[in-house]
Amino acid sequence: MAPMRQIGVALDDKLRERLERSAAAGGRSIAEEIRMRASESLSLWEQYPSLTITLMYAVGGLANDIRAITGHEWWRHPKALDALVAAVEAALLVGRSDTLSEGEEDTWPPDEPRVIGRIIGQTRGISVGGDDIEMHANIRARLADLAEMRGRFDSEKAALQAELEKAREELEASRGKRGPKKR
Repeated sequence: MAPMRQIGVALDDKLRERLERSAAAGGRSIAEEIRMRASESLSLWEQYPSLTITLMYAVGGLANDIRAITGHEWWRHPKALDALVAAVEAALLVGRSDTLSEGEEDTWPPDEPRVIGRIIGQTRGISVGGDDIEMHANIRARLADLAEMRGRFDSEKAALQAELEKAREELEASRGKRGPKKR
């Protein structure tokens, strides 16, 4: 463990009690609890863009709202899960623009966004105690499948474009023999 230096931090009674309860529940000292939570918080902010963190908190708020309104946790009742999915989608679509910024090139792969989303969501899933290594391997395998599909699509697209170009050339050549097309 790296050498540690003490710092003085003033906590109000309520926060200190919450930290003490959490530390006791986890079998940690209050100092260990504070270090763990500070480290997790910093890691979170270093790992994700701030808008993604805002989304994570918003989803938590939506889940709490659904529990408050229905009396059901999203993971225990299928309709509560359906309600959470609908709430998240509705919240994400508020103020959405379906157009790219002027001059911005569309670099999205040819795959439908919902297909990619379903693959990632089904592969990742949400389970208590899930194996992140296995999950990431599954995601990589599914994305490799998508890349292979995209490769086949690109090959077929190139072949069709070549056929189209050949047909255009033949059409132009036949027009040249007959003269310009009359309107």
